[in-house]
Amino acid sequence: MFKYIPHGHCYLWNPSLVSLHLVSDILIAIAYFSIPLMLVYFIQQRQDLPFPYIFWLFSAFIVSCGTTHLLDVWTLWHPTYWFSGTLKAITAIISLFTAFELRILIPQALVLPSPAELEKANQELHRQIVERQVIETQLRESEVKFRAAAEASLDSLFIFNTLRDKTGRIVDFIFAELNSRAEQLISMPKSEVLGQRLSELIPINGTGDFLEKYVQVVEAGKVFQEEFSTNIFTPNISWLQHMVVPLADGIAITARDITERKQMEKILQEREQRFRLAFDDAPIGMALVSLDGDFLEVNHALCEMIGYSEAELIQLTFQEITYPDDLAADLAFVHELLEGKKSKYNMEKRYISKQGNIVWAILSVSLAKDPSGEPLYFIAQIQNITPRKQNEAQQQRLITQLKISNQELEDFAYVASHDLQEPLRKIQTFGDRVKAKYREVLDEKGLDYLQRMQSSANRMQILIRDLLDFSRITTKAQPYVPVTLSQIVAEVIEDLENRIEQTKAQVEVEELLTIQADSIQMRQLFQNLIGNALKFHLPENRPIVKVEAILQSETNQVQIMVSDNGIGFEEKYLDRIFTPFQRLHSKQQYQGTGIGLAICRKIVERHNGNITARSIPNQGTTFVITLPIEQSLDKQKEHI
Repeated sequence: MFKYIPHGHCYLWNPSLVSLHLVSDILIAIAYFSIPLMLVYFIQQRQDLPFPYIFWLFSAFIVSCGTTHLLDVWTLWHPTYWFSGTLKAITAIISLFTAFELRILIPQALVLPSPAELEKANQELHRQIVERQVIETQLRESEVKFRAAAEASLDSLFIFNTLRDKTGRIVDFIFAELNSRAEQLISMPKSEVLGQRLSELIPINGTGDFLEKYVQVVEAGKVFQEEFSTNIFTPNISWLQHMVVPLADGIAITARDITERKQMEKILQEREQRFRLAFDDAPIGMALVSLDGDFLEVNHALCEMIGYSEAELIQLTFQEITYPDDLAADLAFVHELLEGKKSKYNMEKRYISKQGNIVWAILSVSLAKDPSGEPLYFIAQIQNITPRKQNEAQQQRLITQLKISNQELEDFAYVASHDLQEPLRKIQTFGDRVKAKYREVLDEKGLDYLQRMQSSANRMQILIRDLLDFSRITTKAQPYVPVTLSQIVAEVIEDLENRIEQTKAQVEVEELLTIQADSIQMRQLFQNLIGNALKFHLPENRPIVKVEAILQSETNQVQIMVSDNGIGFEEKYLDRIFTPFQRLHSKQQYQGTGIGLAICRKIVERHNGNITARSIPNQGTTFVITLPIEQSLDKQKEHI
């Protein structure tokens, strides 16, 4: 069949040579068949390798080569050289195609990094991975902190993503996140809110076109902040302060309930308005003064008082318009106020008006402080007392004149007591002599005239004595000392012992108090009152006189009652009985000058008390005297 001889003939069937070629070709074939198997396994395991098809071409090329070596073994005994040549041709084609592909592939393969570069890239990639892991950890921690801060915040926090139409225009915002405060504000849980549109859940446009403002925040990239009133949330929230911050493609909104602050601001505003009205329209001068003494604000009343305009006073200090002699005392009070020794101070001081006149004022100053206690400014109230001071000066002049007049009156009283009584004594003396020596000569009518003359002289002497007593209540007054009224009344009763026996009167005295008084005048007071009770009694009744007292603790006074069962009087004559020389009965019925009760009233008034009476005709009278237990220092002076 074949024309050719086996290839072994070429080796002369030398066993050694044939064996050499036989073993070599078989081993080469085994190696060539093993390599593609390893390459195929490698390709299957590393499907991420670049250019995998080239490995398939190598595998085909190597398998073809291995097959040719097997045919070389076959052709040692069988001369199938056409088949062997055809297989070698196929191997050649595969080899050429592989070589062609390698020519195209090698430039691409050369771009692949070297092992060192891969190692460096791996190291860089590892570093980046570590950094990314650190950043991711930090981001997770930051997110945890953010969520914790958001939940702990007193503000409501909303995160929104933008919702855009096909043209990219923002048409709404989508809830992406919110904290618990935000849930409370909108009264909805987070699970029902996330993913919802802002305009559908909260009618925010109805409160001021906020949706458009939020769009501007995203487009302009600027923070927006505003306070607004609202009634769309819970009833107890009426004011919110919100801040809108732009994000990558959304916004973050914080909302704070400022209702309480707004209410407080309203209260403070109302107080400020009231203060401003009280300050500006006050009838007295008012000023806010800096710690250095500069006028910060002044009202109209102060400007009128001092004569400066508001603009002029603002340019001055209080030191510049204070009377020099009063400045040191004023500054001393200011230092005590700043040092905390006083909370306020009051003083009388003098100002110098723009016209150069002295203006007397009562100055009241307090210190305004901030919440930390630091001084801010002084608040001064200035009351003009110039008219009062002028009146006091006028009164002082009148008092001086009155003292001079009283001294002259006292001198006159002395002259009256001496010079007027001396002729009366002579009238009485010569009357007694005429009566003694010429009694037998005078007829009845002459004796009557003589008796009338002596009685008139006697009444005149009593009248002068009573007038002296009345005038000496103030001119001869004694200082106030502790006086035991029980002892005074006992002494008066002892002095009136004869009259008591004559009238068979009954005098009852309760325990009386000790008060500050003029003991001599207290004696005059009770002597007149008890004496009147004995004098003005009903002839058919035995006189009963009671002296009692009631302590009035709340006013620190004592109320003394002197009552009798005498003739009494009609109370319409109450004022008249305390007027000098006013009598309700004729001299023939009851003797006296009508000055005794006037003396009583003047004594009581000098002791800063009052006296009155209750009476029923023919049933008796009760005189009620109210006196202070202790006399205050400013009242321990003589009443004129």
